[in-house]
Amino acid sequence: QKDLSIEEKKLLLRIKDLLDGETILEENDFLDEKDLRYISRDRKVNILLKDAATGFKTFSYLQRLLENGYLNEETLLMIDEPEAHLHPQWVVEFARLLVLLNKQLGLKVMLASHNPDMVAAIHDIASKEGILDNTNFYVAQPAPPESHQYVYKDLGHEIGEIFESFNIALENINRYGRADL
Repeated sequence: QKDLSIEEKKLLLRIKDLLDGETILEENDFLDEKDLRYISRDRKVNILLKDAATGFKTFSYLQRLLENGYLNEETLLMIDEPEAHLHPQWVVEFARLLVLLNKQLGLKVMLASHNPDMVAAIHDIASKEGILDNTNFYVAQPAPPESHQYVYKDLGHEIGEIFESFNIALENINRYGRADL
């Protein structure tokens, strides 16, 4: 583990508070291996991280990457749909962590999401933290149908067009389900 800056320590504490514990690398003397384990703050839970919920692992991996010095201004963190296994309130917490990692450590993030809460949270938190000018949004649009490809339209800081694409699901609900929902 490397020496952490004040900013890194604060971010690490934020993650551990969300986890209500921490993820550690523990020696397994029996197998002469090391295991990633989650240990609750009160020490009543001590499980292999591989047995934890997928969404829980998301925060644990950020904790371990941060502790080991892998999250910095030279890092590009590419994440595909991190919200897929997160409770709705943790979607917002994860978005906040990503924005703070960018603001405080210079970490660059490329994120693909189909979740309106994630998109709105990134946008609004980046705006509140004063880094919206460094935050860009894109929307995938089909290229010519025979190409089976997509192109990505740069929306700058605006997210309205992204929400228009999300609204297709609501149209389908109305079409396939009850019209009075």
